[in-house]
Order: sequence, then structure tokens, then C-alpha cells
Amino acid sequence: LASGCMSFVGPFHLNNREAMEFKTLAFEPGQPNYVEEFQTAEQLKRMVSEAENFDYTQFQAELKKEMLKRTGASNTVSEWVQGKIKTGLHDC
Repeated sequence: LASGCMSFVGPFHLNNREAMEFKTLAFEPGQPNYVEEFQTAEQLKRMVSEAENFDYTQFQAELKKEMLKRTGASNTVSEWVQGKIKTGLHDC
């Protein structure tokens, strides 16, 4: 995703927050989502075949914008935890 590519996930992706979030986002209505879910090998084969003919120029630009919106979230959480550790976790 961070490189601007459509991603495909199988049925066992429910523990992947990023996959869950981005499979609901499309850069334009009626266009593929940033993450596409498949259930069978046949579905994956069809999706890859369709993706080969897709114009990624605008897709990649919009996906990178979405990724940038989320950049730094881990650092924010880490800084919050470090602050709580320093203050003794009194108000958690």
C-alpha cells in the first residue's frame, strides 16, 4: 500500500488493521478499492487479470495521499505510552 499499489488479501486478513481500513476505501466510486478481498483462487486470478489493464496513475497518487494522512500514528501512540510511563500511568 505504501508504494501506491493495489493489494489483494485472502479471507484471513481480519487481524490486519490496515487491510480492514483500506478495503473500504476507493479513490473514486465504482473503481477498485485500495485493498481487494478474495475468497477463492479463481477470484484472485480474475482480480489480477483485471488489475493488469487498470490505469494506476491517479489511483497511486490518491492512495499515497491516504497513506500520508496516517503516517506517524505509531509514533504518536509510542510518545503517548512513553509519557504515561514517565508519569506513572496515573490517569490511564
